[in-house]
Amino acid sequence: MQSNSYQAGPTPRAPPAPMYSQIPPTHPQNHPQQYLHPIEILQGLNKLSSKVTAIEIQQANDVMNVGDMVEEIKKDNQSIRHDFAQQVDERNSKDAITQSACDRLEKEVLAMRKQNLDVKDEVAKLKEFIGVMREDAITRNACGLLGEQLLAIKGQ
Repeated sequence: MQSNSYQAGPTPRAPPAPMYSQIPPTHPQNHPQQYLHPIEILQGLNKLSSKVTAIEIQQANDVMNVGDMVEEIKKDNQSIRHDFAQQVDERNSKDAITQSACDRLEKEVLAMRKQNLDVKDEVAKLKEFIGVMREDAITRNACGLLGEQLLAIKGQ
């Protein structure tokens, strides 16, 4: 069975940098066509350092530009959200007005239907009354005729 525990041991170290006298004869520094003078190395490092600094400055500027762009986008988003909220409020207001108008129209339609029912009821009552009046007129006519006949019979 293997143990998963880590056991600390001596930390391996890199060998010390070789002294100039310890550099083997096959090392590139021993070949004059590949050897750079330490001043040339320092000049190259300075150039690299200035390029790195320029890149770091450019990156910092880019980060600041991105930060500014993010702030502008946030402002634009707030403006868009505000405009959208206003449009929603206006639409809701118009919807409420429309709903109110629809409610009023519905009440008017119901009132007119009730009036129509009332009118129909009145018409039915008037028709019934007219029918009764006609019957009364017929009855009166009949009575008048009967009265005339009675008078005629009495007169004979």
